[in-house]
Amino acid sequence: MSVETVVAILTLIVNIVELVFDICNNKKK
Repeated sequence: MSVETVVAILTLIVNIVELVFDICNNKKK
């Protein structure tokens, strides 16, 4: 795997995690 592929995958994972946290926070309110 190239560095760009790893960076792209990590960026996707971070975006998904942030989305999940946003959804959880909205449900708590």
